[in-house]
Amino acid sequence: FPLVCICLCLFAWTVIKVVRNPSFFKEKLIGTCIIVLYITYPNILRSALNLLSCRQLSDGSEYLNEDLDIRCWREVHPAWVTGLVVPSLLIWGVASPAVILTSMLRQKDRGKTTEFFVKYSYLVNGFKPSCYYWEFI
Repeated sequence: FPLVCICLCLFAWTVIKVVRNPSFFKEKLIGTCIIVLYITYPNILRSALNLLSCRQLSDGSEYLNEDLDIRCWREVHPAWVTGLVVPSLLIWGVASPAVILTSMLRQKDRGKTTEFFVKYSYLVNGFKPSCYYWEFI
C-alpha cells in the first residue's frame, strides 16, 4: 500500500511539475514520500506483528489470531514469518526510519534552510532546531 501511494504521489508531483514547474520539486516529492511512510508506518508494523500473534486453545495447540485455520509455527506459518514478518520489520521498522534519520543528520547544518524544511517539515515542525531528531526517539 505505501508503495502504491508513493507512486501516485510521484505521478501527481510530475504532473504538477509539468503544468506549473514549482520550486523545490525534489524536496516536495521527498517530503510527500516521508509523510506517506510516516502515516502508513504503524499499520504496516501492526500487520506484520499480527502474524506473530497466536492463541492457545484448551488442547494446547496454537492458532494464528488473524486466521484460526492456521496453526502457529506449523505448515505455512514459518514461511510467512520468514518471508513477510522479518523483512517487513527490517525494512519498515528499522531501515526506513534509519534512512530518513541518517539523511536528516547529514543535512543538520542546513537545518535552517528552506530545502531542509520542505523535505522534513512534517517531522521537525514544533521542535527546537537543536532537537529536530526527537521524532525518532
